[in-house]
Formats: sequence, C-alpha cells, structure tokens
Amino acid sequence: MLDEIEANQLSDSEFKALVIMKFKELTISYQKLQGSYNDLTVNYINMKKEMETISKGQEEMKNTISELKNTVESF
Repeated sequence: MLDEIEANQLSDSEFKALVIMKFKELTISYQKLQGSYNDLTVNYINMKKEMETISKGQEEMKNTISELKNTVESF
C-alpha cells in the first residue's frame, strides 16, 4: 500500500486513477470470491442430496435384510 509520503506526491488525477484501479481490483476479487461461494453452495446441496439418497438406500437394504432374515427363520 502507499505510504503517506508517496500519497502526497501523487497529483489529484493520479490519485483518482489509482483509487479507480484498486477499486476495480477489489471488484474482481469480490466476484471471484462470490463465484467460489456459489460453487461451494451448489456442491453442498448436491452432496446433501447424495447423502439423502445413500441413507434411503441403506434403509431399504436394512429392510430387505430383515425380510430375508424373517423368511429364513420361518422355514
């Protein structure tokens, strides 16, 4: 970052140009972070759906095993 002496040596137009440039850099950084956040949110939602599907599959398998066990025991 500019120290006070360097900032004092800049003309008004140079300072304004520098501020605009830094603002644009911050805007780009913010947009990248926002994109990363959105990607993470989508990935989280997809993982949550997959976990629910897996959980349902595990429950179905548990029920099937229980039914098979009952069938075998009835013989």
